[in-house]
Amino acid sequence: MHNWQDATCIRPKTCKDCRATEGEVIAHNWQDATCTKPETCEGYGATAGEVLGHTWKNGKCTECGAPKPSEGLAFTLGNRNYYIVSGIGSCKDTHIIIPDVYKGFPVTAIGESAFNSCESLTEITIPDSVKSIGLYAFASCKNLGSITLGSGVNAIGEDMFADCANLTGIWVSERNPAYSSDEQGLLFNKDKTVLFKAPGKLMGTYTIPESVTVISARAFLRCEALTGITIPGSVQSIGMLAFSNCDSLTNITIPEGVTTIDDSAFNACSNLKNITIPASVTDFGDRSPFYGCPKLTGIWVSENNPAYSSDEKGVLFNKNKTELIKLPCGFQGAYTVPNTVNSIGTAQSCEGLTSIIIPESVTGIDETTFAYCYSLTSVALPDSLTRIDEFAFYSCFKLESITIPKGLKILSSSVFAHCYSLKSVTIPDSVTNIHDRVFESCTGLESVTIPHSVTEIYYYAFDNCRKLTSITYTGTTAQWQNVKLWDDWNLDVPATEVICSDGTVSLSK
Repeated sequence: MHNWQDATCIRPKTCKDCRATEGEVIAHNWQDATCTKPETCEGYGATAGEVLGHTWKNGKCTECGAPKPSEGLAFTLGNRNYYIVSGIGSCKDTHIIIPDVYKGFPVTAIGESAFNSCESLTEITIPDSVKSIGLYAFASCKNLGSITLGSGVNAIGEDMFADCANLTGIWVSERNPAYSSDEQGLLFNKDKTVLFKAPGKLMGTYTIPESVTVISARAFLRCEALTGITIPGSVQSIGMLAFSNCDSLTNITIPEGVTTIDDSAFNACSNLKNITIPASVTDFGDRSPFYGCPKLTGIWVSENNPAYSSDEKGVLFNKNKTELIKLPCGFQGAYTVPNTVNSIGTAQSCEGLTSIIIPESVTGIDETTFAYCYSLTSVALPDSLTRIDEFAFYSCFKLESITIPKGLKILSSSVFAHCYSLKSVTIPDSVTNIHDRVFESCTGLESVTIPHSVTEIYYYAFDNCRKLTSITYTGTTAQWQNVKLWDDWNLDVPATEVICSDGTVSLSK
């Protein structure tokens, strides 16, 4: 017995098993042609004839009501059968309406950086024909207020809306199968499990839908008028720079359920004071998510968190406190690092930190760790240190004295540069190399003692030390002559000679 499938407009009645046929195909069920589609079979999608084309009057089609597309845009032909919008061309419109057809071929894409920095744009309407939008397509369109995405868009490039400070809404066709938007103009995937982008002009408080599991990278970047955010327990990850530069946020509570807070997620939130971390967070990425928050006084971690902890002053550590991850930028006063710590992440830009004691358990200080600690006057460095990396104490304006540990062999680039209050430095005889710009612009530095162990002094090492009148070298004049001195190592230094153990050596200018 045959297992018949019903006839269609392209196939007669057909047996599923043996492919025998019977009877005739049925007639096409034609839908009338429209402005943008030819006559089309409702059942199969076959087409006949041509599109009717738009009839424009007063900026709209008299037949379908579609707005008249912008003229003068630049296009690139792709694969000979579709067009890509490549730029604004000669178009002067402030409301750009992308056409669905150009020179008889569909417009299917908006190219990378196509409208980047077009400051005159206030609104963009994208037709259903467009399927993809390239990287930075509308980046830095500072006056762009609204963008409407048609039903065809299924791929959006990274940072498509970067630095669109006046964007009030991203509106997606309800027929779009890949993306959606809510009543406040935020962009999501279709089922609202991923929050991609909030418009820069989002104001007041916002509650993220409970369907969301991922807050994407840069989702709320520079939402400067956002005063409060409610993150539901459904969220599992917060992407890189997700809330960066949200200047009006003051407090954040991360709900139980979030496992990952990526690099710089809350970077430069200038008024953020406190953030609470639940037990579920086990990954902060490669860089502290709270860098550059000058009023952040505490990072408070649940006692049940298996990966991280905090102390009574709101300082962030790993669980067993062997790594100090982040000293909050709003920290005030003196701090003693626990003697369990062997690694210090960052205290960068802690402008209220006045002094710090580092225990013998620490063997290294990373790049920029204490940079821009403008109020730091004293540092106790243990002899256990074998490295202090580049820029570690850069621009510590009030740092008056420093005892360089005896275990160091190299003074790294710019490590004490722009420490204006340093007056005297004695370098221990473990050091062999003084790298470039180590004491650059230490404008208060009056004297320095260089040990006989030093074999090389790099360019600009003491550049612009305008009060440095005394340079003492613990070796002989003959030994000093063997030190490799790079050009301009003492640029703009008033000292005219090096005082050695057996005499002096004149310095050339």
